Amino acid sequence: MLALIAERDPAISRLLCRLCEMENWQTVVVAGSPAFVRCALRLRPELIIADASLSGPPDGGSAALLIRVDWPSAPIVLMTGCFARAALLRSQGLCVLEKPFHLTEARTLLLEALV
Repeated sequence: MLALIAERDPAISRLLCRLCEMENWQTVVVAGSPAFVRCALRLRPELIIADASLSGPPDGGSAALLIRVDWPSAPIVLMTGCFARAALLRSQGLCVLEKPFHLTEARTLLLEALV
């Protein structure tokens, strides 16, 4: 299985890569929204994990919505540390992992996103 990780913080990217690799997934990491959209639509990974505030334009949340236009069932999990942003993203039908998070919480949510 393939997981696409779109995160600008190298420490969080490494953490998410390790988490995915523990599940025997291959990972591809990108740091900005344009690469995030291109890779998601080209690779069609089984799981997409992205920071909602990725550099853009568009930002990570808007990029996820763009991906959903071409790929409505895209398995996207967005991360944010802003409660209001998390609520907005959820209202748009997106799965959200709130920062800071525990590994067990992240693992559970990521596995649920695959269903």
